[in-house]
Formats: sequence, structure tokens, C-alpha cells
Amino acid sequence: MFLIARSSKCLFCFLLLFTGLQAVAQQEVFFSVSQKEVKTRGRELVNLTVKVHNRTGKNFQGNLKVKASKSLQFLSKTTVPVLLSEGDSLFIPLKLFVPDRLPAGSDYDVVFYLENEKGQVLEQQCKIRIEEYKSVSLVSMVSSVILKGLGDSIVVPLRLSNEGNISQKVNLVYRFPSAFGGDGFHQSTTLSLPAYSDTTIYIRKYAGRDLLRYDRFSVQVMGLYLNGDLFGQCDIGVQSLKNNRYEQELTESNPYQASYSNSITLSAQNLLSEYASYQLIGGSAVDLPFGRLGYNIDATLFRNQPGRPYLRNTYITFETPVWGVSAGNVTRNFDLNLNGRGATVFVADTAKKSRYEIGYVDNSSDLIGPGHLIYDSGRSAWAAHEHQGKAYLLKNRLIYNKDPFSGTDNTLAENELLWEAGKNFRFSGQMNIGRSSISGHPENWEPGVLGSIGVDGRTGAFSINSTNLISTAYYPGIRKGSAIFTERLNYAAGSYNFWLAFNYLKYQPRYFTGGFSSAGRYQSRRAEFGISKTFRQFSLSILPNHQEEMGNYFLSFDRAVTAKLDAWRVNTQLNYTAGKQSLFFSAETGLASNTLDQQKELQFKLNGNYRYGPFNLMMTLQEGSFFIGEVLNNYVLKGGKYSNRSFGATAQKMFLKNRLHLELGLSYNRNSNTGASWSLMGRTEYQLASGTRFFAALTQSQYNFYEYRYNYNNLQLGLSQSLSKARLGTKYNTLEVFLYKDVNQNGKYDEQDVKASGQLLYVDGVAFMTDRNGAISYRNLKDGRYAVSVPASGKWYSPDQQVVLNHKHQRIEIALKETSILKGKIAYIFNEFSYEVGKEKMGITIQATDELGNVIKTKTNDSGQFLFYLPLGSYTLSVAMGALPEQVECVNNNQVLKLTEMEKDGLVFELGVKSRRIETKKFISPSLGKAPARKEINK
Repeated sequence: MFLIARSSKCLFCFLLLFTGLQAVAQQEVFFSVSQKEVKTRGRELVNLTVKVHNRTGKNFQGNLKVKASKSLQFLSKTTVPVLLSEGDSLFIPLKLFVPDRLPAGSDYDVVFYLENEKGQVLEQQCKIRIEEYKSVSLVSMVSSVILKGLGDSIVVPLRLSNEGNISQKVNLVYRFPSAFGGDGFHQSTTLSLPAYSDTTIYIRKYAGRDLLRYDRFSVQVMGLYLNGDLFGQCDIGVQSLKNNRYEQELTESNPYQASYSNSITLSAQNLLSEYASYQLIGGSAVDLPFGRLGYNIDATLFRNQPGRPYLRNTYITFETPVWGVSAGNVTRNFDLNLNGRGATVFVADTAKKSRYEIGYVDNSSDLIGPGHLIYDSGRSAWAAHEHQGKAYLLKNRLIYNKDPFSGTDNTLAENELLWEAGKNFRFSGQMNIGRSSISGHPENWEPGVLGSIGVDGRTGAFSINSTNLISTAYYPGIRKGSAIFTERLNYAAGSYNFWLAFNYLKYQPRYFTGGFSSAGRYQSRRAEFGISKTFRQFSLSILPNHQEEMGNYFLSFDRAVTAKLDAWRVNTQLNYTAGKQSLFFSAETGLASNTLDQQKELQFKLNGNYRYGPFNLMMTLQEGSFFIGEVLNNYVLKGGKYSNRSFGATAQKMFLKNRLHLELGLSYNRNSNTGASWSLMGRTEYQLASGTRFFAALTQSQYNFYEYRYNYNNLQLGLSQSLSKARLGTKYNTLEVFLYKDVNQNGKYDEQDVKASGQLLYVDGVAFMTDRNGAISYRNLKDGRYAVSVPASGKWYSPDQQVVLNHKHQRIEIALKETSILKGKIAYIFNEFSYEVGKEKMGITIQATDELGNVIKTKTNDSGQFLFYLPLGSYTLSVAMGALPEQVECVNNNQVLKLTEMEKDGLVFELGVKSRRIETKKFISPSLGKAPARKEINK
């Protein structure tokens, strides 16, 4: 039946509320979209296909119109004429690009309208959902600092980069030696990093007389997320001689595969309209003695359909560290995206670090969807295997997919290898083989192959990133008919950065179809050279670039057009950060030409973002068509030169001791093709109790879409509750660690000892810092063995310990022993008969082994000197001979030494260079008669 819009307001509300629902047939015209929801992290090309099937018994003529959110870059034309004979089908491929700087958790709509000759409209919607991910890195821009004398300062620049799409608040913990106070000076700084941003901070400390008495020490910097997870660690050597030390980062493993939000949220949307909906979202888990039982729910109920709830992303799981099962909505992001109702089972071989999984879904996204669908939703099954080696990850998958939407049966075998070649290089490779056939006609089939190889690495000041992929036209995966080459070479020279980049993309898939298919092709090339300079508070980048785009598009049943865009541009970017304010500004300008209007076009685009405290301003100004989709829209609409103006402002503030959060925003956009649009937004969130939040939001918007105008008002109310992890029958413990400085060296805490406050320590790789009482507490631990280590702090030391935790509350005391400074050197002993060998003095490993067999190591500097910080006691000192030439031997190795004083100097290891065997023969002159030769051996 026909759905005729009563007013522009009702039509717009209908479009927003019925996202992802099955379109109603219009006079037996079938209209659907290949994907209702696409999840992406950004910087990705999304391919969608619209299928139109004419079942009316007569010819159908109309138009397909597409409206995408302004944050997306639509690469295809937005109006496609549709002319179908009786019984014919039309497949319309559409492409859009999702930029890489969109906020996490945001949803962007792509709305499709099918309009007949009478102006009657059907609609479908696809939601582009930005997945959340965090990725903060910490890099020290220097590896060592040299102090020349009194008056120098320690200056350590640290680079913090947030490549994730959510804002992150992080802690930086610095640790200096005892010359700065007490047993070591700790300082903690909390920073807030917006998404896709970086900043440089400086550690500055004056070097006084007390500091200069140290031969060498290190400044330790740790970067921690607010939940305590470590994302980076640096060890900067400070010394008068060039010699550096580094500590290895520790990680913690999770025995379970699934993760949950541990919260539940009940909300209502569009309360001011008849299309109100109610949503319940959340998930949590229950830990059992023999495993974990978890659930997740995402349910929507519309007011005008009270008996028809819509459930997606709803499932239950049960798993142990070695096997698990999940039932409900299942999603797998393979090269064939699988989403539907079904179940999966996995088995893990923890000894061999392998995992096996099988699964089945029916390709229906609604868990309790209606049984009266007019078409078969299809089905998919798969088997997967993963193996984690020491330096590689291997993935194998076998997939079967029956897709009634395209009328094909697909089989795909995926093979992927990720390999880490040392610390600085990572390689990846993929080889997928598959076949596609027409459903019901297995004799009509085509093979498909995809191959890719990538490398990401760094050597010295150079870094390289290369991604290369090619697939055949009938490849059954989502990247069919593609050729993708992305190359980037980077050179860092101090505060300067230079790079060359080249990107090539070709998309030309082919489809099986019983009717007409409008499958086109798309191709783009981009080359750029960039240079950037980092100053103390700002950075400047200049990027000359050349871009070509070409696409073949169908304007009607029998008419196609090929459009090509060729542009030379220069992009300039400025980033500035100072205290509470930050500024980002980008200006791109150049000349472009296209094959549709046959003339040169001067174009420019300005993007700006300014933030001061809680206020944020955004701006976009554009003149000219920067993408082939904009060129095509102007050609179809005869709109002249393309222009776009966007302005936005937001403000957010915390009140009532951070219990109340207020946020306001407004935006305005004017587009030469679609007209003017504006939006007002207000949101408040109040923390009622610990873990309980109430929120309310009101949005009023007006959109223009060609000759249509839509008004939209949305009132949203909600309540969110954090959930604690439930535990049944499982024993969890608390480990308390108390550190103290054992001043009197008696091995127990008494009045003469001092609590070690502000001391860094690790429990199984998780970082802690002791409070003013010298204690830390680690809760919710299972019975087991835990490693407790205290990093050496120069003056005080404690060996690593293994703690067997088997009580509900267990406390251990660790005594920090005062260390002695042991100095020494190596000396080569040789004569005129010694072998000619390199007498290297720098980097020789010296070992100190205590009476319990614990080994402490250090290395010599370029003068052959070494230094230890060791607790008082007996040690066996030795030189590690493995790195020395075989002609060198230590004549006084394995020296036994008892440290009884706070500083000891004068220890010498004599490295003797072996003498060569010299053979001499004495000859008698024949005139003197023959005599036997005498042999002498000199050593």
C-alpha cells in the first residue's frame, strides 16, 4: 500500500523513528537496502546497494533520492532515475566515505527515498555507527640527558598522542632520584586529551649539587589511564656519560572473551510526537566457580506498536577460559559481514594459544522479528581458527552465506597473518579465496580472490606504512572488485617532520542479476608531500597534493555519464594549545577541473575549531567541488558552483561538585544544493547516587532537502544504573602490600623504620603507588600466585617476590633494604705478543649474584666504569664473557665481595688478552755443515 506524507513534519519524524524497519511495498514495488547498520571506526569507504524490484505488472518510472548526514562524504550521485519493466530488478551501488575524525558513539543517517511519478514516497534508512576505541601513546622525544655541571637542568620533552575517537583523561607519573627529596621525588600530572589530538609537555628540574654527586640515574615516566591501565612507559637516562637503560612493559591477560558495559539504561525518545519510542540497553555478567554467565540487551518499543518490540544486539553467553557458547543476536565482522539470529560455540587450547569457533545465523537483525516477511532473510555459517604465536597471529575462516538480497550463494575461505619482526616492524598478509553462484543455479558461478600485504615499521628517523590490496570483480566479500594501495614514508628530524604519501583506490565490482544492474566503477588517486614543524605550543603543517577522481554513474535506464575530477591543492594546518585553550585551523585551496563543465575552478575550504575551557566553536567554509559526488550533484541539479557554510558552538559545564553536567549546542548549515538547515540542542545529566544517573535532552532541528523542509523536535529522558559484577560461589580476595624502609636492617617493621610513602610497585604488572601509610590494596583477586616487584630506586631496594594468595584478606610486608654504592671498572691486560682484538669498554655486562641466587646486572660506560646499587650483604661479582671475543679471558672473574659500607670503590676486573703462539726456526748455513733446526716456543 502507498504511504502518502501528510506534512513535511510527519514525514521527517517517520524517517527518523523507523530506522532499519522493512519498507512497505508500494503497489508491489520491492525496495530495500543491503545493510541497515554499518559499524566503522572511520576513514573507511562504505559500499551500499539499493535493490528495487518491479512486481506491479507494468512499467515503473520514478527517482531514488539519497540524503546523507553532512558529516559523511557521499561519493555517488544523490538522485538516480529508476525505470523498470515488468518483473525487472535494479541494483544501485552507492558509495560514501566516513572521515576519521568523527566522535565515538555517534550515529549518522543515510536516508533513501523512492518516489514514483505521482510524488508518492517509500523510504529506507541505513545508520552509520562510529565505534568507540581508545589509543593513547606516550613517547619520550629524547633517550638521554647529559648534565655538564652545576646550573644545568633536566629537560625531558614527552609526546602524548590520542589516536582514539574519544576524549581521554590520563595520568603521567614522574619519578626522580632522592636528590629531589626523600627516597625519590614523585610527581603526578592529570591531562585531558581530546580525540585525535596530540600535545608535547616538558619535565623540567634544576640540577643542584646533591644531584651531581650521582654517577647516573634515570627519570621514569609512566602513562596511565584513569582505570590504572598502563599505556606507555619511558626510562630516560640522566648521566655525564652516554649510557641508557630501559625497562620492559608488563601486560595483564584476561581469561574471558566477551566484555560487558556493566550498566543498564532505560530511555524514552521523541516524547513530543506520536512516534515515541522506549529503549532498554545494558549488559553485565555473573561470575560462577566454573565460568561466567553474561547477557546484553538492546530493546526498542514504539508507542504506536506496543505489541511489537524490536531487539537487536541482544544475546546471552556462557564461557570458561577454555570454551564458551553464545546465543541470540550474533555479529561477526569478517570480510563477509555476518549479522543475525543464531549461536556460536568456541573452544580454546590455552597451552597452544589457539582458538576454534563455529557459528550459524539466519541474517535477520531482529531477534524476535515477524514471521510474515515477504522474502527469505538468508542464512550464514562459519568456522574460524586463531593461533597466537610468539611473534605472530594467524587467522583462518571458512564462511558460507546465502544472500537472497543479491540472489547469490557465497563461499569464502579467509587466511590472515600478522607478524611482528622485532620491536619496530609489523607485517600483515591476507589471501582469501571464494566463489559466488546464482541461488538455485549452482552451475552459474564465478570464482573470487583477494590478496593483500602490509608493512608498518620504523628504522632510525624513518618510518614506513604500506597497505596493498587487490580483489577480483566477483569476489564474494565486501571488498569485491577493489584495488587499494596506500603508501607513506615519513622522516622525523628533531621538531621537523617530512613525509611522502600516495593513495590509489579502484572499485569496479560485478554482480549476478536477473534484471538490470547499475553497477558502476569508481577510481581515485592522491599524492601529497608534507612538512610540519613543532614549536613549544603549536605546530604548523603544509601539504601540497594532487587528487584525481573518476566515476561512472547511471542517470537513467539507458544513460550513463563518466565524471572525472582533477585538482591541485595546498593544505595548511595549524594546531595551537596553551592552558585551557586550543585552536585547530585548516585551509585548503587550489585549482580543479572536471569533465562535466570543462572549465578550471578556483576553490578553497576552511575548517576551524577553537576551544576555551567549556566553550567550543566550529566553522567550515567551502567554495568549489572537492569531491566527485559534489561535481555530479551540481551537474544533475544545474546548481552552479558548489558552496557550503557550516557554523557550530557548544558549551558544557559541571556543577554541584561535578554531580550536574549541562551541555548546550547549536549549528547552522547552508548548502548551495540543499538550502539552509539549523539545529539547537540541550542536554543535562545528574548523578542521583553512586552509579545512578538521570539525563534529559531536547533537540529542535529544521532541515532542507531540495524542495522539502522538515522540522524535528525530540525530547529524550533516561535513567542509567551502573551494575556491580555479581559473583556466585567464587572466592575473591584482597591483597594488601605494606612497604617500609628497614632502617635498622632487622627485617621487621618497628619504631626506627620509616613508611615508604609514594613508592611505585607492581602486582602482576598492574602499577600502584603507595599512600602516605606506605600501603596499597588490590581487591577482587582470585586464589593464585602473584608477582610483587618494587622498581629499584637507587638508595632502597627489595627483590621481587612471589605471593601465594589464598585468604580473604591477606597482608604482606616488604622491607626496603638500604643499598650500597659499588663502583668498579674493567681493565685490559696485554703485551706485544697478544692477539689484535678490539678492546671495547662500553656495554660490557657485569653481574652481581647474592647468596640466594638473585642476579642484578649493569653495564659499563665508554670508560669501562660500572656502578651498582646493592643491599648490604655478600655477592659474587662476575663479567658476562659471552659478548667478549674468545681471545679475551677474565683472570679474576667471580670475585666474592661482602658489602658492609654505604659506598665501595676500586673493584677491578682484569681482562687478559691471550698471547699468540709464535713458532721460530733457526737455520744453519750450508757452509757450516748441517745441523738440526731448533724450535722455540715463545708465549
